[in-house]
Amino acid sequence: MRRRIGPAVALGAALLAAGCATVGGVQVEGPASQVKPPPTSPPTSSGTAPSADAIAILRADPQVGEKIKLQLKPCGDSRYAVDVRFTDMTGDGNAELLASIRACAGSVSGAYPGRGVLGSYIYDLTATPPRRLFGTEEPGNVIKVEPSIGFVLSHPVYEPADRSCCPSGEEITVYRWTGTAFEEFKK
Repeated sequence: MRRRIGPAVALGAALLAAGCATVGGVQVEGPASQVKPPPTSPPTSSGTAPSADAIAILRADPQVGEKIKLQLKPCGDSRYAVDVRFTDMTGDGNAELLASIRACAGSVSGAYPGRGVLGSYIYDLTATPPRRLFGTEEPGNVIKVEPSIGFVLSHPVYEPADRSCCPSGEEITVYRWTGTAFEEFKK
């Protein structure tokens, strides 16, 4: 299922995200409640938290493009610009690896200026070696996990007059797990 949302929807979302602001500054209501943060890696069906070397998996995957592999190096702060999540996206009780690659801050490396997402990949960690279930190397694509569905892939849509920071809208594609692969959901 694909749909496109425009700037009016984005503005509405931004206004909702702003919440209830008070005029003239911050209003203190009392101490913040103590909330336990969720675990970074949900336990698998065996009860152990998953772990994997995302950089090694991406480097070993022959389907990952060379432009992406060139980004798999430490940035100035010695950290890799790779966002890693372990979450069950197939409903089998085992967490999959979701890795999103970004350019380093301030990087202007060829076709990838800025800090946007350069590519995102989903791997089955129960296979040896890990098996790629999905991958996209379109700059700007973002994967949002939707446990009851699979995931939503959003892609910025630019009109000719748009600046690189400000697309006119986005295209949304929903993917569902079929038992063997992620496929685009069509109504």
